[in-house]
Amino acid sequence: MTEDRSKKARFIVDTDAHYYENARAFGRFLDEPWRTRLERWTGLFYAPVAAASRTHDVHMGGRMNRKDLGLPVTDSRDGVLEIMDYLGTDVTVLLHGMLLGIAEITDKRRAVALCQGFIEHMLRETVDPARGIYTLIVACNQSPVDAARIIDR
Repeated sequence: MTEDRSKKARFIVDTDAHYYENARAFGRFLDEPWRTRLERWTGLFYAPVAAASRTHDVHMGGRMNRKDLGLPVTDSRDGVLEIMDYLGTDVTVLLHGMLLGIAEITDKRRAVALCQGFIEHMLRETVDPARGIYTLIVACNQSPVDAARIIDR
């Protein structure tokens, strides 16, 4: 961010910043066979159809369309920082996109692998507390023990 946070009148936290995770980007943090499957990702392996369904009105007033504004899709640290600068936010908490449907995946091993790969990618390549970038944890309900490990990580 270009502005010194200590000189701002308000400290702004975006707690609902959408992160459009790229399955191939976090797939490299997975063991086989999951890595190869994400390299050939079609969307069907990654999330159930219901994850892409909309239960809200995307035309609700106040919605910002990044493409119309010439802003990047937030799928990288640089993209997140650009959006934060545009909005004037000091802190952003990234909310994953397609992994919102993780609870619907019935294959426990796949769900655990996706959650582990996602958090590893986020911690290594996107999250940056010094610059105000945080993320939600995707904890797989299919395996409470693995979910606890992911949370501890």
